[in-house]
Amino acid sequence: MNGIKTTEQRISAALDRIGAALGQAAGRGDTVPPAVLAEAQAARQEVEREADLARSEATTALQEIERLRQALEAETVANSQLRERVAVLKDKKDAQAEEIARIDAERERIAGERVEDREELDALISALEPLVEDHSHA
Repeated sequence: MNGIKTTEQRISAALDRIGAALGQAAGRGDTVPPAVLAEAQAARQEVEREADLARSEATTALQEIERLRQALEAETVANSQLRERVAVLKDKKDAQAEEIARIDAERERIAGERVEDREELDALISALEPLVEDHSHA
């Protein structure tokens, strides 16, 4: 933006010098040839067109900067929201891992009890088998 501002200042200064030179020539009573006046006028119009173009480009650049700034802000907000969601999901995952560990421990305890119960039932069956055989032969 400083470059555009500098260019505008240089253009304005050049236009001022052209105007001053023409004014001095007219003030001295010198006649300025029509070709010189036409050339000066054409140069002035060209400089003004370039200045307008520079202003237009500067405005477009400022609009693009603002659009990018807004997009960056939106991305920053979205990124922050994603971090929050990830943190919540991580907490849920950790809670689920703890629940799974608790359920696994309970399953292992129940499996151990089942083995013990099975061993106890096998022992009872073994103890009752001779009685059942005696009773069935009698």
